[in-house]
Amino acid sequence: MENFNNVFQGSKGIHLILEKLSGRENLSYFASLYKHTLPIEPLLESVGLAAEADKKVSA
Repeated sequence: MENFNNVFQGSKGIHLILEKLSGRENLSYFASLYKHTLPIEPLLESVGLAAEADKKVSA
């Protein structure tokens, strides 16, 4: 997985950051901001995105 600190360097806004990450990486990053989170895999499955989770996010 890409180092999240590198994603922020040189970016101008959250939109650019999110597009550099996959759906799974986005969830992992935002989960890391909180003390208590849900496991990512069951969450992806519950919303029908498990098969697409490793694709890059696009706008």
